[in-house]
Amino acid sequence: MCELALRLTPAERIALRSTGGRHSISGSLGVPLCLLWTRGARTGRWRSVPVICTRHGDSYLVLGSNGGRPRHPQWTTNLLRDTRAAITVGGTTAPVRARHVTGDEHAALWPSALETWPPYRTYTRRSGRELRMFHLSPTTGGPLARSSTPRTIGEAADHSGGR
Repeated sequence: MCELALRLTPAERIALRSTGGRHSISGSLGVPLCLLWTRGARTGRWRSVPVICTRHGDSYLVLGSNGGRPRHPQWTTNLLRDTRAAITVGGTTAPVRARHVTGDEHAALWPSALETWPPYRTYTRRSGRELRMFHLSPTTGGPLARSSTPRTIGEAADHSGGR
């Protein structure tokens, strides 16, 4: 399952970007995917990555599994350095603020994440690390028009409040 997920990531990115976030390969199998946009920690450029999104009220939870590899995925490092991000879900892109979830809160939300994607348990065991979890809250900027261009997302995130 891990290798398949890692091999699908580039195709998922293409599918999500080309359909404005409306369709993905995994989505057709019932896996809730979104396209997460983060600003590169070194370059400052907007990057997109398909991630599994767990709905949590009016927000989302995302976990950095990296398919069970030992290292955290780069997008999690990006969010630790700059909490401004955006997600594309169902054809709508919206600016969000990311908050790193740790400790007791991570433990409390872990069952929800496992319900969405049970392989997280295997990824944790295989990687030998706790998967970084982020709570993505909508910002006051509200949803963007059905656009998934980094420039538009960057402008929305830049106007959604400070760091």
